[in-house]
Parts: sequence; structure tokens; C-alpha cells
Amino acid sequence: MEAQAAKQRQEIDQYIRLQNERLRLVLQEQRKQQLAMLLKKIESTTQVLLKQKDDEITQANRRRMELEDFLRKLEAENQAWQRVAQENEAMVVSLNNTLEQYREKVSCCLINGADDAEHLCSCKACEAVLDCCPVCRTPKKASIEALIS
Repeated sequence: MEAQAAKQRQEIDQYIRLQNERLRLVLQEQRKQQLAMLLKKIESTTQVLLKQKDDEITQANRRRMELEDFLRKLEAENQAWQRVAQENEAMVVSLNNTLEQYREKVSCCLINGADDAEHLCSCKACEAVLDCCPVCRTPKKASIEALIS
């Protein structure tokens, strides 16, 4: 009887070991499946996030290119305005020089007020009503008729 009880214990132990091994394999397979599902879910979420980031990068690059184009246009416009400003400054200098030359010429006539201005500046009909030189405003003392052919 004891031999049979020992044999039954061995069979029961063998059966329990077999069931433990099967349970371990089933649990291992379930864990493997759960990990695979979790990995798929993480991959799916990661793909969505990567797509969003790629879209954001594309949009940022597009915006950067737009801003660079805008900057180039502004720089070109700035250069054009600087050119206009330089041209205007040159014109102001030229006009100031011309004005200064005219003032020197007029002041010469005014300083030498005792002398005649000697400008040929009116016709015979207008000469009669003029009391000063229309060019330098020197008072007229006399007039001379010039015959120009």
C-alpha cells in the first residue's frame, strides 16, 4: 500500500508539475499578447504624434520661408528708399549750391548798389513802367537801349 501511495503521490506531483508548466506557458503567452497589444497601441500613438510633429515642422518651415521672402522684400525696399534718400540729398546739395551761387550773384549786385546792375532784362515798353531791375531789385537810375540782332 505504501508503494501504491508513493506511486500516487508521484503521479499527483507529476500531474501538478505538468499543470504548473501548462499554466506557466499560458500565462507567458498571455503576457506576450498583452505586451504585443500594448506595443501596438504605443506604436499607433507614437505614429500619430510623429505625424503631428512632422506637420508642425512642415508648417514652421513654410512660415520661415515666407518670413525670409518678406525679409528679402523689406531689405530690397529699404535699399530702394536709401537710394531715393541719397538722390534727394544730392538734389538738396545741388539746389543749395545753385541757391548759394544765385545769392552771391545777387549780393554782388546789391553790394555794388552804387553801380548799375547792367542786366538786360526788359523790353522797351516795360522799361517805362519799371522803377527797379526785375532781376536784382536795384533801383533804376537810367536805361540803355540795346539793339540785338
